[in-house]
Order: sequence, then C-alpha cells, then structure tokens
Amino acid sequence: EKNELESVVTSIKKVSKVLVKHSEAEYRTSNHLSRNDEVRNYLFSINLYEDIIQDMIANYKSDGYDPGLKPITKIFQSIPDLNKVYSIASEA
Repeated sequence: EKNELESVVTSIKKVSKVLVKHSEAEYRTSNHLSRNDEVRNYLFSINLYEDIIQDMIANYKSDGYDPGLKPITKIFQSIPDLNKVYSIASEA
C-alpha cells in the first residue's frame, strides 16, 4: 500500500508540472480547441487536481503517511493568475 500511495503522490506532482506548463503556454495546448475551451478544460483539471490532493491529505496523512502535499484552503488556489483565467473563460 505504501508503494501505491507514493506512486499516486508522484503522479500528482507530475500533473502539477503539466498544469504549470499549460498556464505558461497561455492555456494553448491544441490547435483545434478555442482558447475559451482550453481554459475550461484547465479549470476542470485544476478542480480534479485539488480534489485529489484534499483526498490524499484527508484519507492517508492521518494513517501515518504524510504525502507532503499542501492543503487546499480555497477553490482554484493552484491557478497562478485567476483574473486572466476568468477573463478568458468569460469571453463570448
């Protein structure tokens, strides 16, 4: 079980890097999606990412395993520039 947990934590950290690269690329990862759709996909991914972190902390840290993940204290806290994302997502 410990190896499985470490594998999940490693994967979460890899996902974090992908999400950072996505934001650094101005939310453009595909030629066939609009920027608005890209940001919506990004928001969906951030939401799942933050939920998984909270689940790991809530369900495994108390069992003597500390995944080394920072708690999520507010929704979408992992987004580096929330105003920019909001601006793109609200475009018509």
